[in-house]
Amino acid sequence: GEADDSKKEYICDTGIPAIDEDAGGIYTRTLTTFTAQPKGGKTRFSLVQYVYPVLMAGYDCVYYELELSKAEVENILIAYHVVRLYRGRIKIPDKFMNQGKLSDEQKQIYESARIDLFESGKYGKFFYKNSFVVESARSELLSLSRASGKLKLIVVDYMGLSESMPASKWDKRKEEYQIISDSYKELGKLKSVLNTHVLCINQFNDKGIDAAYAGKPLRPGMIQGGHIVERHTDYNLYMTYTEEQKLARVRTLTADLVRGAEGFDNALMSVDLSVSIFRQELAK
Repeated sequence: GEADDSKKEYICDTGIPAIDEDAGGIYTRTLTTFTAQPKGGKTRFSLVQYVYPVLMAGYDCVYYELELSKAEVENILIAYHVVRLYRGRIKIPDKFMNQGKLSDEQKQIYESARIDLFESGKYGKFFYKNSFVVESARSELLSLSRASGKLKLIVVDYMGLSESMPASKWDKRKEEYQIISDSYKELGKLKSVLNTHVLCINQFNDKGIDAAYAGKPLRPGMIQGGHIVERHTDYNLYMTYTEEQKLARVRTLTADLVRGAEGFDNALMSVDLSVSIFRQELAK
């Protein structure tokens, strides 16, 4: 991948100073692994700090979401878009959107934000996919990239849910670690072929979850897929919280295993998960 570094293109910033000052923002030909605890807000973080700014910059994004429905994912983006459009004065939690519990006024705001974000043509296009199959990912992404012409971000949420469907019935189905490993290899090649940024969302394994809750240092071997991941990642982000931080609505962000950046330790963010706001608390 080193030879490709000269061809990397800047796409946009994430809006999180720790990442933008360290990595310089979001670039093509780069693969980021983002790992968090279950229920830590990793889907939300990926949508508002990666997908949203890329769409705002006028580029397309494909989002492999292997747990939430298309409506749930779009509502996270719409809820955040409402906050941005009204500069924080109006907040409609995506939970209420999913439950259809909106007042008439909120329905109007929701509908106009939805149309603005997804149908006005002002921003990039958002492609939702509900399964990531390692054997067919390449052909699917190549044709999607050709059709789009502006595809700059591929997100897989999350790697442990990628699937294997062998082309021939004689081929053996792969084990979980093998699927994760092969998915990383494939995406690692595609980031350069397609000139895109790839964001792989991952989960901690049991050791990692325990370390995160205890506020202990995290190591690459503590995530699903373990050391395989290290070989294919350019940038490794962890978002964690201890029990105390969960109550205080705080998350800690750390970056290690970085190619061409320094990494950083323990940047604190205050969070409002109801509308997916992550705000870095800058040191006084």
